[in-house]
Amino acid sequence: MELSIVQPRIVFIMKRLITLLLLSLTFGASSQSQIWSDDFESTAGDWNLSIQTGQNDSDANIWVISDEEGGEVPPNCGTANNGDQTLHVSCQGPACPGSGAIYNAGDNGGGFAPSTTNLRAALTSPISTVGESGLELVFDWIGVGQANTDFTELEYSVDGGTTWNIIWTQSPGNTCGGGQGLWAEETVALPVGAENQADLRFAFHWQNNNDANGSDPSFAVNNLRLNAASALGPTADFTPSATDICEGDCIDITDNSTGNNLNAWNWTFNGGTPASSTDQNPTNICFNTAGSYDVTLEVTDDDGTDLATQTINVATCNSGPSADFTPGSNNLCAEDCIDFSDNSTGNGITDWNWTFNGGTPATSTDQNPTNICFDTPGTYDVVLEVTDADGTDQITKSLTVDTCGSAPEASFSTDTLSICRFDCISFTDSSSGNPTNWNWTFEGASPAFSTEQNPTNICFDTTGTFDVTLTVSNDFGTDDTTQTIQVMVLPAIDAWGDTTIDIGGAASIEYQQIDPGTFFWDPDDNVECITANCDSALATPLLTTPYYASVEGMNGCIGRDTVLVTVNFEDVVDVPSAFSPNNDGVNDSLKVLGLGIVSIDFKIYNRYGQLVYESEKLSEGWGGTLNGEPLNQGVFVWTLKYDLIDGTSGEKSGNTTLIK
Repeated sequence: MELSIVQPRIVFIMKRLITLLLLSLTFGASSQSQIWSDDFESTAGDWNLSIQTGQNDSDANIWVISDEEGGEVPPNCGTANNGDQTLHVSCQGPACPGSGAIYNAGDNGGGFAPSTTNLRAALTSPISTVGESGLELVFDWIGVGQANTDFTELEYSVDGGTTWNIIWTQSPGNTCGGGQGLWAEETVALPVGAENQADLRFAFHWQNNNDANGSDPSFAVNNLRLNAASALGPTADFTPSATDICEGDCIDITDNSTGNNLNAWNWTFNGGTPASSTDQNPTNICFNTAGSYDVTLEVTDDDGTDLATQTINVATCNSGPSADFTPGSNNLCAEDCIDFSDNSTGNGITDWNWTFNGGTPATSTDQNPTNICFDTPGTYDVVLEVTDADGTDQITKSLTVDTCGSAPEASFSTDTLSICRFDCISFTDSSSGNPTNWNWTFEGASPAFSTEQNPTNICFDTTGTFDVTLTVSNDFGTDDTTQTIQVMVLPAIDAWGDTTIDIGGAASIEYQQIDPGTFFWDPDDNVECITANCDSALATPLLTTPYYASVEGMNGCIGRDTVLVTVNFEDVVDVPSAFSPNNDGVNDSLKVLGLGIVSIDFKIYNRYGQLVYESEKLSEGWGGTLNGEPLNQGVFVWTLKYDLIDGTSGEKSGNTTLIK
């Protein structure tokens, strides 16, 4: 119902709270199995009740979990404080008249109690539907609100709440004679996209405009139950560590079965020791006699039993290979690299597995690995394991890496030895002899010193000739080298015209060239030359922009002076309130208007909430049609999300009238 408050007029939608006898909660039989539920009694911490999805005014409505709107067994009437908590939309603020599923329908633009609300209550604990299908969500609810303007949507997400999909929309529900809501049960089938997911979540998304119209109660929900189609039983599957082995070999087995709460594994190992097991992943199953033997797994879950069988082939094998190798050198210095030669013998060796402790790379499967480097002095084990048809063998040999070396020789390079004043350059060390320390001196530069191997961003602010010196050292000595940097003067130029303009305006910018050279404005976007040499120009930026009057001198250096044009950027985005698609060339389409817009998401709905048009292109507009057919005159609702050139974004909504 609607209540009129003392002027200025505020309309609130309230629910009469009537305490009824607490009834026992019972659920109807279902052909499906329940895999998750929530009755909001101890799960308030699993819900985020304050996710804003659009405009929320100062007196916006809120989500609450409490028994102020107590749950009842459908089809009973609503009651309050009965000890059964629900999730419900309630009002807040100084004008809120009570509690439970009541809401503020707004002040119709009066400005004294605005209540536009766009708020999502989302489950934060993931639900697993892996292996599940035929999903449906069953819940109890009450709610009236106002069709298409004050209502709740049920949504689901499978990516942690980044994106949400609508699967149910609240239509005005029934009420009892006293005005309180009549509880009803709702069953919503979930799409295939919700099946077999590790992170399924639900959310209830309430939205109301500020038109002061609507009916109590708002919306309340209780007893969420997620059901899945009955399972067909488990699927038995397993992987032996090997299926072709020699007499006396032992294997491990990994269970790969799937099902609904697997609870029993029964293994039979024909020809094996032990002959059976109830472990999920049995180990050390040994076969001592040549032959072919079946391994059988029987698994059981809550829905039934399944069997799987695989064959283990046990052969009479020979003695196996003999591993051996030769390193390319036994006298190594730090950072030396060597090759290895395989000398192993066997019955058709198929696998070589090398381990180079202290080496790079640390492993190899080549028969004769090359370029194995040892950077640090020490003694390291090299291990070779070889495999043939009869078995495996390995051998270990030690290598000693000594500290060998001499003093380094200093050397470095740079991008250029001639730069302009205020330029910054980088230096690259090219010294030989493995230096471990680098000390740079930059005469006339900032910074003046560095201990980095390859210093960057060394800036020279004074013209002249300056020495750059690099000194390198290691445990065996020190060396240095010097190169000269020529820092050239910049041509002079004066510019003026600092000013502030409104967006869409123009600013006059000017310069006077003092030294000879080639002139240009940087940037030259939105710059229109007034004179032939462009010493007077008009700048029309959309954002605050520094314009550099620049001259490139005969020595290739560029001198600059700055003119700052400050733009008072305003959000001037809107949509016309009416249009007339009659092909008279005037207002034939409905478009988004404004300045500095870089992207839009524009949607138009009819009075039934049906989407009739959407576009992300600013240049496009709606011609008043749906599926190629012209629509009748009427009022349509639009929503708009937009991004501006200054990096800000916004959302708007409103009505527009199609006029014939």
